[in-house]
Amino acid sequence: MGINDGLIGYWQFDEAEGTTVLDRSGNDNRGLIINGTRSDGRYGKAVELSGSDDSHVSIPGSASLNSLVDQITVTAWVFPNVAPVGFKVVVSRQVGTLLHPDQFYLGFGPKNDVMHYKWHLGTDDAGTLREGEIYSGTPDSNRWIHMAGTYDGNIMRLFVDGIEIDTSPLSGNILVDDNPVTIGGEENGPALQVVDGEFEGLIDEVRIYNRALGASEIREIFNLDSELASV
Repeated sequence: MGINDGLIGYWQFDEAEGTTVLDRSGNDNRGLIINGTRSDGRYGKAVELSGSDDSHVSIPGSASLNSLVDQITVTAWVFPNVAPVGFKVVVSRQVGTLLHPDQFYLGFGPKNDVMHYKWHLGTDDAGTLREGEIYSGTPDSNRWIHMAGTYDGNIMRLFVDGIEIDTSPLSGNILVDDNPVTIGGEENGPALQVVDGEFEGLIDEVRIYNRALGASEIREIFNLDSELASV
């Protein structure tokens, strides 16, 4: 199976100008940069977000983004300008208009007053709502970090810089909603009018798959140089 199989969204932020972000997966899931700019990235350009003023990227829901069933992979390169404090989101998608559950959340968050990398999923297990969470590792700042979260229908896995750092059991199908995918925040509240967990720094090479990539595939993405896989 190739590294692009199951790829339903891929945002490189390499457009020369403007606020539109093209989807390199071939599914035309275009995004909109809101109160952010482009800057030099891990490869080419990245989106730079301020961590305030609703600074984020919004990608409308679509049939391809709704093709998640019981597997998912989310990956991104991130460069926190400051040490993350509180809940800071790299990539997320909300279900409904309440704070919880999330369809998915990849980013940072505190547990017992200690900051960690965070991977969160919401599932429907034969009518029972389940929320799986991993809090693990100690986040860095002022350097490029590769983050990835996967779920194969039984196990959640969190990877940092190509290495699996933690796992957690979970069951059920991933919750599906037509809400936007949000890069650099979490669109919450009535009519999704509030952006929470705004990330301060750079985000690049965001990928979403409707399958669970294996450890060797996560490592392959981490090791990719500027000659990125064509899609």
